[in-house]
Amino acid sequence: MAPGQDHMLGMSAFCRRTTLTRDAVRLYVRIGLLHPVVDAGNRYQRFGEQDVERAQLIRAAQSLGYTLKQILAFDARFGGRGLRRTDKLAVLDERLAALDIQLHELRRMRTYLTRKRAWVADGEHGVAPPFSGTQRRGWNDRCG
Repeated sequence: MAPGQDHMLGMSAFCRRTTLTRDAVRLYVRIGLLHPVVDAGNRYQRFGEQDVERAQLIRAAQSLGYTLKQILAFDARFGGRGLRRTDKLAVLDERLAALDIQLHELRRMRTYLTRKRAWVADGEHGVAPPFSGTQRRGWNDRCG
């Protein structure tokens, strides 16, 4: 084993640590989202802390509705060699703006469901609260 690889995880340990399936890990490696070290002697893949962190980030992005294609596209744009700091900041600002919109839509849905729950709990008297009664912001609005 090469120096600095003594704290590396094998496939089973990596799967346990990240709660990913072997198939998911193999897919992420195949499409280039994870970059394990391959042991020259036995061809086993070994994963470091940076891989654990990356796997957790991928899972978080997926839980927010990002597809692997979108994650790959962001990774390609942000990780591009020679990308200037201003370009990196622009990519990050774009992602932050998209998250602001998602946060607003989640708050909007939560408000609606809270009102709907209260209406049901009170015996469903009167008109059900409309979803259209919650404020919607445009793509260029910032949520605060």
